[in-house]
Amino acid sequence: MKMNVKSSISLFAILIVLDLVFSSFTPHPHEDQADALITWKTSLSHFNITGALATWNTNTTSSHTTPYSPCKWQGIVCSHNGRVEKIQLGNEGLVGDLKNFNFSSFHDLSELQLSFNNLTGSIPPQIGKLKSLTYLGFSENKFHGLIPSTIRNLTNLLFLKLNGNQISGTIPNELFHLSQLQFLYLDNNRLVGSIAPSIGQIKSLRELDLSFNKLSGPIPTTLVNISILAVLAMQNNQINGSIPEEIGQMFQLRYLLLGSNQLVGSIPPSLGQLIFVSMLYLYDNKLTGPIPIELAHLTALDYLDLSSNQLTGDPRELICALPELISFNISHNMIEENSSLIYKGNLPKPPRLFRNGECVAANISRYLHTFDNSNINKRNCKDIIIIVLFSGTFILLVLFGVLLKRNTMKEIKSKWEGQ
Repeated sequence: MKMNVKSSISLFAILIVLDLVFSSFTPHPHEDQADALITWKTSLSHFNITGALATWNTNTTSSHTTPYSPCKWQGIVCSHNGRVEKIQLGNEGLVGDLKNFNFSSFHDLSELQLSFNNLTGSIPPQIGKLKSLTYLGFSENKFHGLIPSTIRNLTNLLFLKLNGNQISGTIPNELFHLSQLQFLYLDNNRLVGSIAPSIGQIKSLRELDLSFNKLSGPIPTTLVNISILAVLAMQNNQINGSIPEEIGQMFQLRYLLLGSNQLVGSIPPSLGQLIFVSMLYLYDNKLTGPIPIELAHLTALDYLDLSSNQLTGDPRELICALPELISFNISHNMIEENSSLIYKGNLPKPPRLFRNGECVAANISRYLHTFDNSNINKRNCKDIIIIVLFSGTFILLVLFGVLLKRNTMKEIKSKWEGQ
């Protein structure tokens, strides 16, 4: 009996010792994230030595975390359970790539912000493992290659910012499965091909910027399904076909930017239904026909650029109907060059005259061949200089007259006293 008790005590003691030994070799549940971040840090060829990454080391301690927890590092935000929730390293001078970034260690990550750095290479397909991600910011780097198809796994994504890189290829259809996406910025890249009609599936989209790429094909009519879209920017591409009538049903649009493409046909009168639009750019296309008077309904419009097309007609009524316009440009069209009928410039305010309570277009012949603000500013500066010179000359003449009169009076007075 005594032997059995002794054996039980010995066995219990051994188990305690083994537990202590093995627990000392078992990594803390957060050490994997710290190790993953340190591994990626060491793979970078440069970062700001006084920036966030300077605080990344395994000697960091706190009252409630182990020495291997990254929760006190700058650029890192942790959740209540100590897991990394956000990585915020925008504008940190990072030079390198994502080859050594262990995406598998960050299942709880909701934000990955690496914008405004010098990161290169392709976007790894492993990024699809970040299934909790709501914000992905890779803008203004030097990423190249394709957008990985695994991006469709980021079903919680709200913000996708890949603008300002060297990303090529087509826009993958997988991207249009992100039904929660609200902000999509792919501008200033090297994307080619057409925009798939399936883009209309992202009904939660608020801002879409595809400008400054090499996209071609027509504007998808399915965009009308995105009823809350406020920004539609597609300028500086090779988009062709006509402007869909359906765009006039996108009543929440604030910015419609379709300039510098290969659009043909007439401007749809339905655009006059976009009563909240403040910026409408259709410049540098192949649009024909008259400017639709329906645009006069766009009372919120601040900027209207229809230049460099083949438009015709008399824009006086449109000018008078939009008193809040800040900039209005219809230069380089096929409108009859009669300075009493047209405004053909880009002035801070379109000139207007009111006669008998009615608005008529002003005679602006001196601005007939002025197409940009820089020329206007030079002209204004020249006018100001001339005014200053004339004013200065007039003042000098007045002063000279006063002095001459004063001297004459002194001479008369001295002669009078001498007598």
